[in-house]
Formats: sequence, C-alpha cells, structure tokens
Amino acid sequence: MRPRRSIDRWLIVAGLLAASGGWIAGAHGADRDPQQVVQGPNGQQIIVLPGPGGQRGPTGPTTGTSFLAGQVVEQPSGHGVPGAQVLVIRSGPQGAPGGPVKQIFADSQGRFFLSDLPAGAYRTTATARGYQVTQPIALTRNIELGDGERITDVKISLAKLASLAGTIRDDGGDPVVGTTVGLFRRSLVNGRVTLVRAPLGVVTDDRGAYRMANVTAGDYYVCACNRDPIPFDGVLLSTLAADPLQLLGVAARAVTAGADVATLDSTLRTFAPTFYPNSPTVAQAKRITLAPGEDKTGVDMDVVAVHATRVSGSVVGATGALTASSLWLTPAGESDEAKAIVTLTPMLVQPDGRFDFVGVPPGQYVLHVMHQVNDGRGAGPSGAALTFLGARGNTMGFFPSGSGPAPASFLWATQSVNVPDDGVTGLSVGLRPAMNMSGRLEFVGSAPPPAQTAGKPAVILEPLGSSAIARFGVLNPDATFRVPGLVPGRYDIISPGFPGWPTMRSVTVAGADVMDLAFELGAGDVSDVVLSFGETPMATLSGTVTSTQSHAPDTTVLIFPTDRRYWADPDASRRRYFSIAVSRSGSFTQAGLPAGEYFVVAVPDEAASEWQDATKLEAFSRTAQRITLADGDKKVVEVKR
Repeated sequence: MRPRRSIDRWLIVAGLLAASGGWIAGAHGADRDPQQVVQGPNGQQIIVLPGPGGQRGPTGPTTGTSFLAGQVVEQPSGHGVPGAQVLVIRSGPQGAPGGPVKQIFADSQGRFFLSDLPAGAYRTTATARGYQVTQPIALTRNIELGDGERITDVKISLAKLASLAGTIRDDGGDPVVGTTVGLFRRSLVNGRVTLVRAPLGVVTDDRGAYRMANVTAGDYYVCACNRDPIPFDGVLLSTLAADPLQLLGVAARAVTAGADVATLDSTLRTFAPTFYPNSPTVAQAKRITLAPGEDKTGVDMDVVAVHATRVSGSVVGATGALTASSLWLTPAGESDEAKAIVTLTPMLVQPDGRFDFVGVPPGQYVLHVMHQVNDGRGAGPSGAALTFLGARGNTMGFFPSGSGPAPASFLWATQSVNVPDDGVTGLSVGLRPAMNMSGRLEFVGSAPPPAQTAGKPAVILEPLGSSAIARFGVLNPDATFRVPGLVPGRYDIISPGFPGWPTMRSVTVAGADVMDLAFELGAGDVSDVVLSFGETPMATLSGTVTSTQSHAPDTTVLIFPTDRRYWADPDASRRRYFSIAVSRSGSFTQAGLPAGEYFVVAVPDEAASEWQDATKLEAFSRTAQRITLADGDKKVVEVKR
C-alpha cells in the first residue's frame, strides 16, 4: 500500500494546536473570551483561550516537578536571539498535541526556562521578528521529561530573514517603471520539485529599482513578470471604461463574429516575462540562493519589448460547448514545475470551439486542450475578457485538478505552435479520445482474497509533473480494473490497498516492473497491467545513533534506496525515502518500508533539508551503511554519526 504524500505536521503550528481540545481558536473567536495572542513560526496568529477556571489549557494536571531550559540561537552564528517568543507544547500519544501550551519570552541572551512541569513529552518552537524556523523536522522531535527531571540544554534554531534588490531596464538601457517583480521559491518536497510564489511581489520605482525584504532563506527564481492582460486597441478599452455595459454588446457580437470583434492594436508592444538573469523560461534561468540574513544586491534584469501578438483558431471535434478552462498555452521547453507561472489563458473562447489568445510574445509554444464532453446547455462565450463583467463561471484557468472517476467522455489535444511577430490565425486543432488503462489484481499468499471489494477504487494514476488530472479505476468482481480518461504523460501507479493485504509487491506493465518508477503513457491504450499484493506487512527499522556527544538532539536519520534508478525521480519512488528526527536519547523507529536494499545515514538536522536531490544522495551514500529488508522484517541497527 502506498502511504499518502507526507505532510510536515508541525509547519503550521496554529493548525496543530487547534486540534488539542478546543482551547486554541482562530481569530474569529477573539471576541468571545479572554485570550492571549502569540505569533506562530510562519507569522500566523495563535489565540490561546483560557480553560475552565481561568487555567490556560485543558483540564488535568498542569504542574509538576520537572524543569526545562534552553536557548534560542541564531544560525549559523550560534548567538542568542534576545526576546524570542518560545512555545512549549505538551505532546499526546504518537506525537499528537495533548496538553497545555506555555508561551514565554527569552531573555537578552535568548535563554528561557520553565519549571514545575508535569512529566511527559514536549515539543518546542520559537519566533522572533526578522527570523524564521531553520529546520522544520526539529519541530517533530519530542523532549521526554520524567518526574523531577531537569533538562537544561534545549536549543531552538532560528535564521535571519534575507533581502535582495536590483534594477530592471529595457533593451535601450532605460529604467522600466512600474513593472512587477516576483519571487518563486524552489523547493523539493517528497521528491517533487515545486515553485511557489512568495507573497513579496514589488513594483519597480521611477529608477527601475526594486527591493524585497524579509525573505526566507532558500533557492529562488526572480521574474519580471508584468504582463498586459487585455491588450485591446485603445478605442475599445476607453469605451468599456466609460460604459462597461458595452461589453455586453461585444460578447453578443462575438457569438457570430468570433473573437476578432476585439481588435488588437498592431503597434502595441509589451514586455515578455523575463527570469533572472535574462531568460524567457525558468528552464534556462539561474537560481538565486539566499543565505540566512543575506542582503543580496545586483539582481538586475534587462527586459525586451515585443509585439503583443495573438494566437487564434478553432478546436475541431468537440462534443458540447468548449470553455476557456479547457485551453492553455505554454512556452515550449519549459520545466514542468514552472508551467503554472508562464502559462497563458485565452482571452475569448466560443462554445463552438473558436478561441483567441492575445498578448502572446513571439516564440515556440504548445497548445493544450482538455475537453470534457457536455450537452452545451447554457453555454456562452468565456475567457478573460468577460471578467470585466464579473462573469467568472467558465472564464479562465486550468483543467480542474484533483482525483476522481473520469468523465463519461473526454477529449484532448496538444499541438506545437510557432508564433511569429505577426501572430497566428486560422489554427485548427483536432481533438482525440482519451486513453484507457486496464489490468488485474493478484493476491499472493495463503489468506483468502479480500471480500466485497468490487466497485471500490483499485488503482490510481497520479500525474507526475503535469496539469493532468489524477484518475482511478474501480475493481470488477473478477479482480480486473479499467482506468479511463487518460492523456499522454508520466504517471505514478499506486493503490489504496486492501484489508488483510497491506503490501503492494509489484506493478508490471507488459511484464516489466514499474513500481516506484515513472510510467510513461503514450498515445494508445494499455491493457496488460498487473498489481500484485502480499499479506505480509512491510518492514520496520529501528535503532540508535551513537555520537561523540552525550546525545544527538539535532540529528536526523535518512533512509533511501541504494538503487540509483530511484534517485532520478524521487517523486515516483517517494515511499522509499524516509527522514526521522532522532530522539534526544538517540533512538528512532520507522515502519512501512518496502522490501529492498537501503542506505541509512545520520546527519545534522540542517543537512536534511531538501535532501532527496541526487547530488546530495550521492554524498550521503559515501558514509551510509547498507541494510537489506524483506517484508515483515523488524530490524535494529546502530548508526554512527
């Protein structure tokens, strides 16, 4: 069985605390009871409401004989962070929140202490203006306090926020005023590279200069991404601005005249999105790495003014009304994770398939169409132009994401488009039917096959690095399945599992095992897929970390496969990667390991950030020990740091 994509349980402290008994509330409850407002590690407000009798926290023991002390330190200098807010949270079974939160302030050297604590498990975090939590995995580590025990060496690490600045100029060397500059954080989460826009976009001043402060340390792409969203001719825009109801007439004429009713000004020029240093795509851009507290300057870019061209044509073969949410245009050669940033959506789409993109910089593109068959009732023009009226029903956006059964009928197309300076008109795009995957399940063991499973989800195809929708197939009474509604792309084949059969042992396509590898689906049906399940649970690995220190409070154990095939695409093989925060006593336990050979290594917490990169795995492997696990194993190891 494939576990769900893991979630950093302690990244959002407010959400974690909210589950601890009803005495932590959101801001909407602020006017009901006396309260205390503290700041979480990501700047969010945490409101602590008093419990019964005015005691903060749930009922039960709130005092004891134990003592906890430590220091909030700045990384990498190790200096104390004066006045930091420290949260100490009582942990429940299996690390769940289970008791009171205590909030205290560190002294001028970042030191703090709590006395009269009841015995139990605790977790700590801290916040300070201008700082961030350095290693989220450390927030998952319990501190075990016995009756009368004194622990005085707790370290909570924070890192200073960074900043960067630069200047945007055009191809003539003049400053570009009023253009938006955005930051996109590159992260490796569970083996999947993601780009998330930081909420720090700024606008260049009259010198073309910009500066972003309070930036979390990490890897970023910088983009001058200002784009004129409605580059119609000036007369039309002036008319609409004076009387927005005129757009009703534009939409009405568009039903018969098509998108060309909105005429483009042939002299209009726009700045194409540019990534640092001077690239039109993220795939060719250079990453900026910001260290904690760094003030990086000279992040300059030159943007080029281009003609605002158009791409228009018709989608052929659609059954039912076509909507703007079914089409998008991406630059050719762009990386998967960046497509959401640079994708263009249609200005106007007619129900009969006519479409129009405007403001398209010349270059190579790929047009994508994903169309769900419908009866067309109530359909009308859709696209960004209609947002002037607040009509957002089917205006723009990607094909809906998420998982679910495929629609009864589903059509798709991808077509390369070369966009010259004068644009493209009359483009014809033919739709093709979606593909199907079919196969069977087999249960290898002495136990009887699972009963009453027909009609339940049997297999899920999760897209890897694309905007395609996840699809699942249900099980037939004869243990066969069919997954409809698929488009070409890379997929991870997984299963929710079955009671009594906890382990998926293999996934074969045409006799080749592709479990934990990306499966490439072409343009044809696949009918020879076999998922094999075993009755023996997956392996458990536990052990201790030995160190020259008396304990290893800042150590993480990494477990990853020795087979380097899995390193190329850790997203597909994520169930074979584990990071475990080692307890203060040096112990760790990890269940749910698939059979195979693994590297096991102990590293400092800071080395466990985005560790599933192939280069880092290669470095870790040189000092790691090998261990082979079979289904059902419960092995104990000693790992040296």
